Amino acid sequence: MRIEDYWKVSEPDKDYIHLQYIGKHPAKPVKDIEIGKDYFVWNYGMTSKPIRIIKETPTQIVFETITKEGKKWQRRLKKDRLVAFTTKEEY
Repeated sequence: MRIEDYWKVSEPDKDYIHLQYIGKHPAKPVKDIEIGKDYFVWNYGMTSKPIRIIKETPTQIVFETITKEGKKWQRRLKKDRLVAFTTKEEY
């Protein structure tokens, strides 16, 4: 199979992204994440819950997130970036 044929066959699905160790996972734009309802899912199955929006600009959102272990982090993400999510802390 030529490389040109590979790209035609494996066109990505717009509602999913590929995470390391997990594979294909549902995703949505950062601007559609709901505080208190959604959880971010990262590579290797790590999750974090957005607890508040610290700052919002026309192109970015800065979230304060908390992990299962209780560590708090700030995440700066572009609004149109696809991010894997779940509605429950399942990993």
